[in-house]
Amino acid sequence: MKKESKKKAIYLRKVEGLSLGQISTCLGVSKSSVSGWVKNVKLTKNQTLKLLKQNPATKQYNGIRITSDTNRKRAAAARLNYQHQGRRESYDFNLHLAGCMLYWAEGTKSRNSVRFTNTDASMMVLFLKFIREIYGIANDKIVITCRSHVLSPYGLEEVEKYWTKTLGLTDKNLRKGSIETRIPKVKKVKYPYGICSISVNDTNLVQRIFGSIKKYAGISDDNLWL
Repeated sequence: MKKESKKKAIYLRKVEGLSLGQISTCLGVSKSSVSGWVKNVKLTKNQTLKLLKQNPATKQYNGIRITSDTNRKRAAAARLNYQHQGRRESYDFNLHLAGCMLYWAEGTKSRNSVRFTNTDASMMVLFLKFIREIYGIANDKIVITCRSHVLSPYGLEEVEKYWTKTLGLTDKNLRKGSIETRIPKVKKVKYPYGICSISVNDTNLVQRIFGSIKKYAGISDDNLWL
């Protein structure tokens, strides 16, 4: 009886591609017995896919994944709608105010030089537009330094070419860059083009920016950033 059940179990598994639970029900034996009998039977790819589709856990997982993707798309659409609303609500652009606020947030507070560092190319372009148009800073006064990462798909030379082209500068504006070798836990580089720093050694420029920031922000401390 046991040998006969084993033969039938192997047949149902190998030919019919039934699950352990289905075979157990058909033969009226325990699932553990079926598992031992058919452990060496290899299912075909189609049989495996068929069982996966029948599995409630798989269906539940797919349902969760579809729901998650749908929710993600809805959330992204909502955020985009909020951005469009923000565009409609925006006031006339003030380059001087924008540049001062950028520097207050991201610039170093050196007394004698401007230094602005970021990974965001659009932000860097806007800051250069600010010092070029408002203060008449020529390209020959601008220095940039780049830092790449050892895991980046681009080498330091490619990173430097990206930034010089993006910022409308040349190799004459470059100073020796560096490569970050520290490996993050996730082993993934978020910013493939690394970090770029803009520098202008000009006490007059940086102190005028500081003065404007104080005016805009209502800061009365004359000793701040001196």
